[in-house]
Amino acid sequence: MKTKILGVILVIALVSCAPVPATKVTDILQSPATLQDVVITLERTMCFGSCPVYLLTIKGDGTVIFDGRKYVKDEGQHITTISQEDVKALVLEFERINYFSFSNFTDYDMTDMPYAITSITINGTTTTVEHYHGDGDAPKELFELERKIDKVSNSTQWIGE
Repeated sequence: MKTKILGVILVIALVSCAPVPATKVTDILQSPATLQDVVITLERTMCFGSCPVYLLTIKGDGTVIFDGRKYVKDEGQHITTISQEDVKALVLEFERINYFSFSNFTDYDMTDMPYAITSITINGTTTTVEHYHGDGDAPKELFELERKIDKVSNSTQWIGE
């Protein structure tokens, strides 16, 4: 009996850690209440140089929080908003590039490049991908997603050019 109970608990634990299926992503876009729970992040880390270091958070209600840490025009926290349509477009982009199936891309030959760490939280489940910019195996779609998050949030206003 104990073995069956442990088996059931294990199955429940494994299912709760599974990536968000595509059907859930499209369901989110239909429900404003569920869209409110979406959180998208993009973090850019240090390099051996003057790479911009910041954390960008986009919430489902359109709130954008920029935390400029180093080598940016405006350090500190800055808040703005984007439309919920822009948030929805970003969520669809995560789905389009099959983000939920990605693993980390952290193989490298050099060690002086920054990381980009993206994440999306949907229905309380977070998927995170670490991407070392020296890893030649990272798909171009991941680079494009990172650029799109920066563009939609207009992060250049705080980073500089």
